[in-house]
Amino acid sequence: MRIEFKGIIKFLLLALVLISTFSAIGLTLNVGDKAPALSVTTGDGKVMTLEMLQGKVVVLIYNTRDTFNRNAKLRETLNKFYEEQSDERKYNCFKLAILDCSSAFFPIDFIWKKKLIEASKSKNMDIYGDWDGKVAEDYDFNLDDSNIVIIDKDGFIRYLSKKEIKDENEINKIERLLNQIT
Repeated sequence: MRIEFKGIIKFLLLALVLISTFSAIGLTLNVGDKAPALSVTTGDGKVMTLEMLQGKVVVLIYNTRDTFNRNAKLRETLNKFYEEQSDERKYNCFKLAILDCSSAFFPIDFIWKKKLIEASKSKNMDIYGDWDGKVAEDYDFNLDDSNIVIIDKDGFIRYLSKKEIKDENEINKIERLLNQIT
C-alpha cells in the first residue's frame, strides 16, 4: 500500500511540474483561434469585457507607455475608415484601445488613472488599462512594440500583429478585412 501511495504522490508532483511548465511557456495565439477572455478598466472605473462586445467586430490595439505613439499611421487610417462607415457598421465595430498599466501600484496608481482619463479625453474615446497585465499575458503581446488584434463577431482572431505596421499594403489588407467582416 505504501508503494502505491508514493507512486501516486510522484505522479501528482510530475503532473504539477508539467502543468506549471506549460503555463510558464504560454500558448501562442494564431489567426483562427478563439480570442481569450479579457477584462479592462478605464481610469474612471468603466469596465469592458470581451463578452460585453459579443456580436461586434473588435479592433484591439494594445500599447505600453513607451509604444503608445507607434502605429499612429495605422490608427489614423483606421479612424478615417471608421468615420466613413454607416452608423450600422460603426455600431457593429468596436475600437478597443488598451494601455499596459500593470506597473501602476498603490499609492501612485491614481496618477496612472488620471493620465488615462486625460488621454481618453484627448483621443475622444475610452482608453482602457490592463491593470494586472493579464491581457498582455493571455494574448502573448510584445511589450516592446504596438500590438493589434482583430476579433470577428464570433470571437475568433482574424488578424494579429505584434509590431508597428507602416507598410501601406498591410494597412490596406486590414481595411479589406474590416470591410469583409463588419
